[in-house]
Amino acid sequence: MKNVSFIALLLVVTNLASALQIIRGPYLQISSPTSVTIRWRTDSLCTSVVRYGFSDTNLNNSYLNISQKTDHRVTLQNLAVNTIYYYSVGGNTITLSTGNSNYFRTPPIPSVNYNQPIRFWAVGDMSKQTPQQHQVRDAFMNYTQGNYVDGWIMLGDNAYEGGFDNEYQLGFFNYYQSTILSHLPLFPVIGNHDYNNDSALRKSHVVAYYSIFDPPTNAQLGGVASNNPMYYSFDYGNVHFVNLDSYGLELVGTNYLSLADTNSPQVNWLKQDLTMNTLPWVVVSFHHPPYGLGTHHSDLELDLVAIRTNLLPILERYNVDLVLNGHDHTYQRSNFIKNHFGLEASFDSTIHLRQSSTGRYDGSANSCAYIKHPGCPFSSDSGTVYVVAGSGSAAPYPPMAGWPHNAMSYSNYLNNGSLLLTVEGNQLLGEWISNDSNQVVKDRFVILKNAGGNITYISSPGASVSLQSSWSGGSYLWSTGDTTKQISFIVTGDTTLTVSDLYGCVQDTFTILISTGNSLTTKTQTKLYPNPICKQFMVQAPYETPMDVALFNLQGQLVFKQQSALFSTQHSFDIPDHFSSGNYILEVKTTQGIERKKISLMCN
Repeated sequence: MKNVSFIALLLVVTNLASALQIIRGPYLQISSPTSVTIRWRTDSLCTSVVRYGFSDTNLNNSYLNISQKTDHRVTLQNLAVNTIYYYSVGGNTITLSTGNSNYFRTPPIPSVNYNQPIRFWAVGDMSKQTPQQHQVRDAFMNYTQGNYVDGWIMLGDNAYEGGFDNEYQLGFFNYYQSTILSHLPLFPVIGNHDYNNDSALRKSHVVAYYSIFDPPTNAQLGGVASNNPMYYSFDYGNVHFVNLDSYGLELVGTNYLSLADTNSPQVNWLKQDLTMNTLPWVVVSFHHPPYGLGTHHSDLELDLVAIRTNLLPILERYNVDLVLNGHDHTYQRSNFIKNHFGLEASFDSTIHLRQSSTGRYDGSANSCAYIKHPGCPFSSDSGTVYVVAGSGSAAPYPPMAGWPHNAMSYSNYLNNGSLLLTVEGNQLLGEWISNDSNQVVKDRFVILKNAGGNITYISSPGASVSLQSSWSGGSYLWSTGDTTKQISFIVTGDTTLTVSDLYGCVQDTFTILISTGNSLTTKTQTKLYPNPICKQFMVQAPYETPMDVALFNLQGQLVFKQQSALFSTQHSFDIPDHFSSGNYILEVKTTQGIERKKISLMCN
């Protein structure tokens, strides 16, 4: 009799377990170098179980939360840095989601010198449940097959029409959870449809978005803690990402302030965050675009005008590299521009266009990469690229009169698509992956930092000197005939070598000088960039060392001296504003000796 009762009880438990289903997720949040949060939803109450390991067939670690719930949130900690893990999720005695598509890679430790590829997908307005939504998703998956993508920047209007929980289920999770969400961490931006276009909800923030997503507001991933889920920042590799709320309002005294109000808490936090950032690349995302003539007119809609007028000067003051937006259901990518805060008709290519190239960097006419050097906020290599990538799902619709906007280098309203960002060292590549199977990548642009210049090495006769181009990706044509990024050269005498890209857009010149036994050491192989110098320059050594720099005019008079006592491979120095343009001798002193090189100072 006891055996019959036990069997009956076992059948009940088995039937309950088999009835349990996962209806949302799993999806990934707050992916840090040593932790990740995994969320999912079940159709009935159960415990939360995650099993994980280095192989999908050996999930030898586990986490159990015995609380009964339908919305599950588990944070795995003490993970290895920059490592791929596989996982399963479930409840009670059942595994609900497993397999080789359930994985994540913990990020690397953020670093100025990180030079491995990182990839982020950026797309907005992606949940209209249209054939175009399927096509954009599938085009992205096909194009990136075989390459790990590190995260998804969701550019707002993530659920239509009102941002309700069931709309997220139907238009977002049902489309992506079985294909993308189980291995692509989400970094969302909120849009006006996520607020249901409701003036009261803009103030109260009582919307499904804030219960569905867990942004890293406490600086878990770097940046300055915002302590507000409306906006946040995070570091990944050598990139600093900032995600803002361009629709929600914050109460200050008796007034509600937006992103376009320069004294709002969000903007005050933004300025502090950008001030504290030390990483070379900065990408800022928010929903409403400052430029556009697609389904929205940036001259006629007051919120777009206010953002362009009030926010962009702040972003450009901090030399932000790339601004990503949605809202406009098209793709529009600007030229490399600066200081255009007025109406479209006021755009003047002789003033606002910083470099005349298309930036495509593909060998077509006038397509050289945009080149930037930090520390030159007023020079021609200081500018920003603005991208509208709101073509994630809406059926194509004729644009506004005057299309395309004068600030744009490439615009497309006929196709849908999404943006893939790849940052590798000092190169940022943007590729618009369209749903046109005949020409998937219809637009691309490249920004290079600290690329091209003059580098001096001091060596001894017969020594082997390792030389490396100052840019990543692309092609390399050395004066020696080599075609690799890095070469080794045996020194026999004073030598000048060059390396250029295939398109003749960027070139490095290496001057190798033989030490004659004086104060020039055979071990100092510092690199200086940029050269010419504008306001700020950096000196890099192949070893950690404190560094003294001194600047002499060509008459040998000392005109500037600065010291950096930190042990580091890279040191930054600022030139006083009163210095005149011209040629100087820079002396660099490290723990291994003294090196002198001729430099040029040229601002504007």
